[in-house]
Order: sequence, then structure tokens, then C-alpha cells
Amino acid sequence: LTPITRGSFYFLNSQAAYAQQINRGNGYISISLPNTGNQDDNWSCGPNSAARILAFYGHNVNYNTVRSAVNREFMLPPTVNVPAPTLTDPFRTRRVDIRTGTTPHVLRDVMRRWEGNNVRLERGVNFSSLINILRDGKPVIALLRVGSIPPQTTLSGTWPELHWVAVHGFNESERMIYYTDTNGGRYQISYDDFQGRWDWRVGTGFASEALHRNGVQARTVIWVDRLAGNTTATPNTRQPAVRLTGIVHLQNMGDVSFQGGTFAGTRGESRRLEGFSLAIADGTPNLGIQYMAHLQDIGDMPWVNGGQFIGTRGQSRRLEGFAIRLTGSAARNYNIRYICHLQNIGDTPVRSNGEFCGTRGESRRLEGLQVWIERR
Repeated sequence: LTPITRGSFYFLNSQAAYAQQINRGNGYISISLPNTGNQDDNWSCGPNSAARILAFYGHNVNYNTVRSAVNREFMLPPTVNVPAPTLTDPFRTRRVDIRTGTTPHVLRDVMRRWEGNNVRLERGVNFSSLINILRDGKPVIALLRVGSIPPQTTLSGTWPELHWVAVHGFNESERMIYYTDTNGGRYQISYDDFQGRWDWRVGTGFASEALHRNGVQARTVIWVDRLAGNTTATPNTRQPAVRLTGIVHLQNMGDVSFQGGTFAGTRGESRRLEGFSLAIADGTPNLGIQYMAHLQDIGDMPWVNGGQFIGTRGQSRRLEGFAIRLTGSAARNYNIRYICHLQNIGDTPVRSNGEFCGTRGESRRLEGLQVWIERR
């Protein structure tokens, strides 16, 4: 939750971080992670580390994007009730302040908004497995113990002060682990020191029970289990199997034409997408397309056929989600894939074949979309 102090850590010379840049040597690997912003609160070390790794995999996210996607209701609470009985009130409790933080399963689920089931969470991982993940060129988020909070009662136990960092390399000959902290600093730490902080222990008491109940355990790691560059989240690098054309209607811009496989809309402009249309342009026999949309203050609109506009023009009404499906006897030969770019979230994971993409009930504008068809 707080940046790790220098101590036995050594600051690495700063260098520009570029997505998907990996330096390898004999028994050495260092993965450069993009700078997505530094932590500026006391709880979001997890989202901060996750943003760096998601950006490494090509997603258009930053620290604030990922932090805003966290539902803080499912985090460890900042204060808890612990038993504090007295002779006159054997059921008395008292409030104890603890450090808040993003639990492992919450952080995993947030990352899955962009990477789907590629995101892996494992607890109790052995050190050699961690090294092998890094050796494959996959950065890892690790949960380290950086201090202790003394017990407030004899029953509460000692709270570990835990902190997520993005681990991005190692050097076998020097026995060093490389990581990026949430202050943007790149550090190295000895194998022994890292394992001492990663393989932490908690005694008995309420602290131990609360952590275990929330899935907070030693030797926890989260990572994206694929190689950077081999992603379905960047479909514009693919040659589409069927040619699509479309129009999006954007706030203060009007209608904008696009081709299937290319991003249509905006990123970083806070500009709402208000409607769209799609059509199969190459006359593929027995293949059609349909789509629906979820609109501000209206809700779900019925499915329409290709070529028809869905949404609104001139009403300043945001589109919040959509779904697309193929029709006709030839549909069994293809998959239709799509993503959207959402306010304060960024690019979503890939959806397909009628799955809903976007949000309902969050008053969140859709700012762009990308659609393509693949042969099965």
C-alpha cells in the first residue's frame, strides 16, 4: 500500500519504457513496462501495478483507468469490528483501523475486463515457477509484505502491511529480481530478500482469519498468460475474413465511416458515441449481420438488420453497450468479434457472437468500437 523503501533495494538506472520491449541474456531477462502513472493514494498499489502490465500488452489504459474499474466494496475494509469484551459487556466490540487494499481475486477480475481468461491468479507459488513465468517474457504482479501493523487487541493479531509490485525480470548470476514499484521507480532486490517479503507469515487471530477469508495468502502472483503481441485484443493487425463497413455517430462530429477491423471512435477525448451501423460489404452468400444497443435513459433497443442505423442523432444521448451476431446459413463458418472503449475503463476484452459489450446501469458512455469477422 505504500512504496517500498530503499533499504536493501537498489534503484536501477531509469530508461524509457516501451511496450513489449524485452532484453534477454544468459540467465537474464528484463521487461520494460510502460509508465502509466504513479500511485497517489494509500490503497491502489494493485491497480497501479496492473495498469503497467495491461499497457505492456497493448491496452490503452493508465493508472486512473484501472483504479476507477475497482469496486471498493469488495476490498478489505479500512476499519473492522473486533471483539473487546468487558465484565459488564461480554459482547462489546471495538473498531480497529487497518490498511485497505485490493484483494487478489478483485485485482484478477479487474484485469479480466481487458484480458479475459488470459489473466491467471495463483497462491502459494514456488519461486522457480515465478522465475519460469518471467523467463517466458511475462511480467508478474506479486504481493509483498513491507511491514507490520501492531495488534490493537490481543485477539486481532498482527496485520501485515502488504504491497503489490510489478515484477519484470531477474538475473541468475547476481541472484537479483527486478521490479517496478508504484512510485515509478525500477528496483532490484536479492533473491533472498524478495522471497522473505513474498513468503510472509501471519500468526493466529482475527488478522489471519480476515486475510484468509479474502484469499490473501503468501506467494501470490497475478499475470497475463500469453506472449505480448499474440493477442486478439488488437484485431486491426489481422486480415479480416469478411469485409465490413460501418458508420459511427460521434458527439460534435457527426457520422464517421470506418472499415471492419479498424477502431472507430475516439480515445482520451471524453466524446460519446451515439449510434452506429454495420454492413457486410463483399456480398458473402447466405451471411447477414444483426446488432442491438443499450442507450442512455432508453435501455435495450431491439435487434436490427445490417445497414440500419441504431442509436440516436441530435439527442445528446450516449450509447452504453451493444451486441452483434451473424445470421444466415453461412454464419456457422465465421465468428464475429468486437471490443469497445468505455469511459474511465478503456478497451474491453474481446466479445463475440452476440455477447453484450459495454455496461448497463452505470451511466458510462461508450467512446469507440472495433468489429471484425474471422473464419472458424
